[in-house]
Amino acid sequence: MPRVNFYWIMGADNLCNMHNWYNWKKIFYMCPVIIVNRKGFLYKSLHSKASSNFKNNRFDIRQIKNKKKLPAWAFFNIRPNPNSSTNLRQNIG
Repeated sequence: MPRVNFYWIMGADNLCNMHNWYNWKKIFYMCPVIIVNRKGFLYKSLHSKASSNFKNNRFDIRQIKNKKKLPAWAFFNIRPNPNSSTNLRQNIG
């Protein structure tokens, strides 16, 4: 049987409000959470209620293949794409 690893991937803007979600803490215990930088949300997301709650569970994104213990989360600080997702969807097809 193939072994599959699941990751929860979301933008930094969502991390800022994640504490308002129903049972949001459970997500951190289900699979590693990967936060992708979004323009204007770097500081706010890294100081959010969710990141503060799991501050001792943050790991270096380069160690993702070795991360087994949950809860766990990492911040993927990449240069944001200037294109909006709405524009990308409208140009498909």
